Amino acid sequence: MFNLAVRIVLPLIAIVAFISVFLLYYHHYLTLWLTILLVVILVILVNIGYIWLYWQKQKMQHEEDDA
Repeated sequence: MFNLAVRIVLPLIAIVAFISVFLLYYHHYLTLWLTILLVVILVILVNIGYIWLYWQKQKMQHEEDDA
């Protein structure tokens, strides 16, 4: 159940974060280098989140196989 909630929340947070960064850049609140840096950091964090979800899924399957 928890993984299902995280699977729904993680993409929503990522989409909102990316749109926010680009809107801030578009309205000249962020410089280009800061926008690029934030996008790179967001990509890394989103990938870490999906890796964590995959690891949790594998861990749960491994525990079910042992039971």
